[in-house]
Amino acid sequence: MFEVADVFALGREDFDVSQSVAADGIVLSCWDPAAAGPLAERTARSAPQGARIAASLLAVSGLGGRPATLAGQADTVLRAGATELRLYHAGLASAADLDAVQDLCRREG
Repeated sequence: MFEVADVFALGREDFDVSQSVAADGIVLSCWDPAAAGPLAERTARSAPQGARIAASLLAVSGLGGRPATLAGQADTVLRAGATELRLYHAGLASAADLDAVQDLCRREG
């Protein structure tokens, strides 16, 4: 079961992710590339040992995403402590957006 812990993005830096004992992982909304790295880093520092941290990246330009920088965004959150990626919402992606998604998927394996 995953638990959403996007409280840091809302300014709740006092939230203690380690108190979420019922969850085996955390899904982060990392749609703002400028805030994504710090959000992943703060979460990784306070998450229980071994917790999965999924960074959800906005992969559709029509929804405000920046598919051209998707690989860089992925690098940032993975270096900051995310253990997996989720791409929102590939089902709505244009052909150009899908090219960026496919490139990232090939690179990450």
